[in-house]
Amino acid sequence: MNTEFGKWLKTFRIMLGIKLYDMSKTLEISSSFLSAMETGKKSIPVNFVDRFIQNYQISKEQYSALEEAIAKTREEELKQKNRINLKINTSNAEIQSLAYSFARKINELSDEQQKAIKAILEEK
Repeated sequence: MNTEFGKWLKTFRIMLGIKLYDMSKTLEISSSFLSAMETGKKSIPVNFVDRFIQNYQISKEQYSALEEAIAKTREEELKQKNRINLKINTSNAEIQSLAYSFARKINELSDEQQKAIKAILEEK
């Protein structure tokens, strides 16, 4: 998943002709961590922007774009945290379809319907 921040950071780095390894050394982070931030696999560390600003001069416009990219990325990360991923351990297509349908519709169920389903699932 590419993030707005990751896209901004990679574009900035390439625009200046800086290799990923060189930027990682300047920022005192591993090149794999920097790469993971660019691809959206790692979150933005709290002190990263301060460290970045200390090492690279950016214009007011670039700074505004950076702040906007960070805000969008953090918003998306919050949305991702609110998601639940389920692994369905069956090769039965009917059961998989039922589970996915339930997951898509769960927010539309009334309290009464939710209680009825819960009662069914808790029966022994």
